Amino acid sequence: MNPTQNFIHFITQPYLSIILLTIGILGIAVEITTQHGIAGLIGLTALGLFFGAYLTANPLNFWFLILFLIGCGLILFELHVAPGHGVSAILGIAAVLASLFLVMGGGRGGALAALAAKEIAFSLGIAVVIFLMLLRYLPKAPLFQKLILKTSLETPVLSPTLTAPDEKENLKKLIGKTGIALSDLRPLGKIQIENAQYSAISEDGFLSSNTKIKVAALDGTNLKVNKIPS
Repeated sequence: MNPTQNFIHFITQPYLSIILLTIGILGIAVEITTQHGIAGLIGLTALGLFFGAYLTANPLNFWFLILFLIGCGLILFELHVAPGHGVSAILGIAAVLASLFLVMGGGRGGALAALAAKEIAFSLGIAVVIFLMLLRYLPKAPLFQKLILKTSLETPVLSPTLTAPDEKENLKKLIGKTGIALSDLRPLGKIQIENAQYSAISEDGFLSSNTKIKVAALDGTNLKVNKIPS
């Protein structure tokens, strides 16, 4: 086999396809949540390698690439044009998954369809588990605060530096207090309560900046907030 054929054979191996699909799906999910750019770039790179191999093997499948790009466009529309309603994101994700299924030969039915569905479902399951772990454990990590929850706010974080036990006790006192969202919560973001900034997770899904919020609970060191009805 020539180098191109070796590359195609390597990328299309089931175990590597699952790895690339997992990275791609996870990257898109994190990008929708944080809008930082890094996760989206990593995810699209992984999916680009995946598509590149399959399209090189069968160039006639370029229609599936168009479907994939339409899906990405709908996701971007949700992020930057009409955030919050979720319809564009759902349609975009569905288009992306359908394009992955089809480019793997799922449209032919039989064993190929079963294999494609199995690999996508397995990758999706792994990505969902990792994503839920990220939502639960990373908001309190300093590196995550800097790289993922970074916003364009000019106001410094006014929360004092505390040890872990003191921090938790301090955060417990915020339950029931009200404030505003300083950034979009997707569902992660920044809130302000009594002139101090905190990282928080919205229990109501997407909340735009300047939305009035109320602290509902504390999960570990993560504040969970709800929108205050108008």
